[in-house]
Formats: sequence, C-alpha cells, structure tokens
Amino acid sequence: MKSKLLIAIFVLVAGAMPPNFLWAQSEGNPFELLHRLGMKPGARVVDPVILDNPFELIVRPNASVATQPKKTLRKGRKPFKILLPKIGEGLSPKTLTQRLHFGIVTLVLLFLAFLMTLSGVQIQKTFQAFLNDNLFGQLHREREARGIWPFLPAYFFFLLNVGFFGFFLCRQFNVAFGGNLLNQLLICLAGSITLFLLKHLILGVLALIFPIEKEIGRYLFLLVVFGSVLGMVLAPVNIFLAYGNAKLHENIIWGTLGLVAVVYLYRSFRGVWIANRFMDLNKFHFLMYICSVEIAPLLVFGKLISQQL
Repeated sequence: MKSKLLIAIFVLVAGAMPPNFLWAQSEGNPFELLHRLGMKPGARVVDPVILDNPFELIVRPNASVATQPKKTLRKGRKPFKILLPKIGEGLSPKTLTQRLHFGIVTLVLLFLAFLMTLSGVQIQKTFQAFLNDNLFGQLHREREARGIWPFLPAYFFFLLNVGFFGFFLCRQFNVAFGGNLLNQLLICLAGSITLFLLKHLILGVLALIFPIEKEIGRYLFLLVVFGSVLGMVLAPVNIFLAYGNAKLHENIIWGTLGLVAVVYLYRSFRGVWIANRFMDLNKFHFLMYICSVEIAPLLVFGKLISQQL
C-alpha cells in the first residue's frame, strides 16, 4: 500500500517538472557552463588553436573563410622559381666564351690528374729522355719491348693542348673563321690532331718505301717524347690564357711561341743526329723530306693566319 502511494507521488511530481529537467545538456558537454560564456544552449565551442593546427583531425564547425588564417608572404621575399631556358634561345658571346674557357680548363686539369696518377713514372722517364740522348735510347728499347700504348695518353694530351693554344692564339689576334667560338675551337682541335697524324702517316709510308724503318721508328718515338714534354708545358699556359690577366696574354703567347721554336730546333737537331748516316748518301731525299714535311706545313699555317689578319 505504501509503495503504491510513493509511485503515485513520484508520477505527479515528474509531471509537474519541465520535460528537459533530467536531460538538459544531453547533447553537449555536461561540464560546460554556457550561461557564463554568454552563449546560447547547443552552441559548440572550439579552441582557436585547434582551428590553426593543420594536423588536428576534426571537422571545423562553422569555420568561414573570414576566420581562416591567411597565408601571406613576408615583405622582401619572393617565391622560389626555376627558370629554364627557352628552346632555341641562343647564348651570348660572353656566356659562350666563359663556358668554353671553363670546359677547356676542366678537361686539361682532369687529363693532367689522370696522367700524373696512372703514368707519373712514365712521364718522369719522358722528361729524362728529352734531356739526355742515352736515356732516350733506353726508353726507346723499353718501348720496343712494351709497345707504344703506354706513351699515347701523354701524346694525345699534347695534341689537345696544341689545339687549345691555337684557339687562344687566334682569339688574341682576332682571327675569325668557322662562325662561332665553339666551331673555332673544334676546328683548332681537329687541325692539330690531323696535322700530326698526317705527319706520322707520311713517315710510315717512307719507312715502307725506303730501307730506313729502324731510323723512322726512332724518329717517330722522338716526336712522341718531345710532344709529351711540350704538352706538359702548354697545359699551364692554356689555363692562364683562360683565366689569367688579359693584359699579359700577348706576352705569354709570344714567350710560348719562342719556347716552342727552341724546342722545335732542339728536336730537329736530335732528328738530324738520328739520320746522320743517310745525309751523305741521300742528301737530295733528305732535303725533300725537310722541305715537304717539316717546313711546308709551317709555311702553309703562317699563310692562312696572315690572310685572316
């Protein structure tokens, strides 16, 4: 009887209360005191720090464009851009000259490092054979036993330096040919390699025609030795002509030409010593060789240069 009376009283009291008395804040946080913040019931409060955090994985409620932080660049700073050259856009003569000089110096230094690392002892013997004829004979016998291949890298280095020096020589005296500077450099390199290979070919043909194969072989090796030494001399000269003081270029070029002339005369004297026993018997053929192989190329080269000046 008492229990039924208590249930009836509870129903009457509950009916008199507001409907949201027990579930007033069921939709939100029961610990939020919205009336202190001056907000309407049901509104959601989000910390501004959460809105600025790009790594917060929440749905941003009622976030308008006006409330979003604007990404602005600081004054004085510009976005990084990679500017690629347009297709067909040519290089200026100054830029092309700088790149050619850089390529020449890089190739010379790399080749020189390669030679000093792999053929340092061979180059030392070459310098000794350049100064002493007896040591030249020993190195020649070593060449006959081992072949000519160990000496070819230093000789090719000489051919490259001759081409580079010819390029700087033509630029110093304003000798224009072949169009742009790159074509001039390639023509100088091709001319240097062709000239010396043609000389070796002529000497090889003479060795097949006349019974002077031994002497021709010795003289060809003399060309390789002197060329290898001269290539080591021309390498620093080319580096200076590429990046040295322009006021000293003409003096350096004339000094180098004088040194090359002295080396050429010294080599010619050593060559005459090799062919000493043939001079009395074949004076006519010897003079023909001197005029056609040694002197004629120099005259033709000088004539071409004088026409361009």
